[in-house]
Amino acid sequence: MQRLNQCLRRLLVTAVLSVFVAQAADAVVLDWDTATWTPGSLSQSYDLDPTNPGNDITLTIGGNTSFLRPDYNAPNAQTPALSTTLHGGLTPAQNTLLLATDFSVNTDALTITIAFSANYTQGVTNVSFSIFDLDSGAGFQDQLRSIRGVGVDGSTVTASYVGGPAVTTTGSFVVNGAGLSPDSGAGSNAGNLQISFSQPIRSMSFVFGNGASITDPVYQTIGIHDINFTPVPEVNPALAAAAGCVLVGWFRQRRRRSRASDRSTSS
Repeated sequence: MQRLNQCLRRLLVTAVLSVFVAQAADAVVLDWDTATWTPGSLSQSYDLDPTNPGNDITLTIGGNTSFLRPDYNAPNAQTPALSTTLHGGLTPAQNTLLLATDFSVNTDALTITIAFSANYTQGVTNVSFSIFDLDSGAGFQDQLRSIRGVGVDGSTVTASYVGGPAVTTTGSFVVNGAGLSPDSGAGSNAGNLQISFSQPIRSMSFVFGNGASITDPVYQTIGIHDINFTPVPEVNPALAAAAGCVLVGWFRQRRRRSRASDRSTSS
């Protein structure tokens, strides 16, 4: 009986651990130095995760898209476009998804949405990416607002921020450029903003526009650097059922032993 009890314990531990360990997921990276983006396209999807059929992540640019402008560096691609114009302090420079605008009035803005595959039923976690060149100068003040993630249950998930010296945060959902950051070379990381979500989300979005004091914005740019995320592993139903069966058997066996012990004591 003791050996049977030990065997059941081992089976229980093995089955329960299998539920949580066997389905572990690897981190996924949308790397703009290996991905492609058709210049001027307002939406692109990417199949990056070999364990997930179909596309894993989709980026969409909405809002006042008629004010999108070409990259000021050759070959002057219409943005959104991949570009090394904004360095973000990196050497050598890497691609970002460049957004260049010349809005007409303060209320003009773009909405950037990052959505993850519906196959990730538990969402994705450890989502992080950086915005380059979030700054301010004569005639513009880069502003990101309404920065929100959407949780698995549809609730709002708040992001965490780490900004350079040219960046300030206002509350949980607004970030402003607060000084001029060079686009390239030394000091170009002053306008960097890292955005991250530690809780599982299905999607996230933010609005790119100008601060309230800018009435007639001039040409301005930001760049979205590589996007990292990790799918939340699903519990395997078959393994969960096996663990449940072993658990039930173990408790039944323990109850039989307890009853037998009680009868022995009473006699």
